[in-house]
Amino acid sequence: MVKYIILLFAVILQDRKEAEFQKITLFDGRLVFTIPKNMKEDRAATYFRDNFKYSKYFLTKDSTLEVQMKVHYEQYIQLRSYMKSEKEELLFRASGIDKKITKEEVRFTKKRTVLLISCEFTRPGTRLEKYIAKRVVFNTSAGLVGLNMFYGYNTKEEKVVGDHVFERIIEGIEMR
Repeated sequence: MVKYIILLFAVILQDRKEAEFQKITLFDGRLVFTIPKNMKEDRAATYFRDNFKYSKYFLTKDSTLEVQMKVHYEQYIQLRSYMKSEKEELLFRASGIDKKITKEEVRFTKKRTVLLISCEFTRPGTRLEKYIAKRVVFNTSAGLVGLNMFYGYNTKEEKVVGDHVFERIIEGIEMR
């Protein structure tokens, strides 16, 4: 009986989590990704430079969760060989101290090679002093896409929630 109640609770919780995400569609459907519904686009931070085709920033109201998405004009031919430069990019984007890479891997998601890099850092003097930064890099027909996510936490439970949100963002990516 207890197993059925737990299973029912998990199904209800999963349905609730499904409703908490919104889809963002770009380039006529060639790139689709999901972000939490409580995130809003920061239009002031969106800019265009010569080496970016497209750039978008999304933040929560209290800035404890931030997603940056950049699409380059070119694609990387040998994506794996760019792991070192992508780690440097993530460390550059992580604004804090005591930065260290905690994970780097090559994944195959939806028949595509994806680089996944994680780092931890601290922001002293902020409400949430510990932060995690994660970066996903992959090619689409629209160009090379770099997706950064930063989230703050104080407890292990908050860290687990942030990890879950990031996994949902990765699962929601559609590349054409």
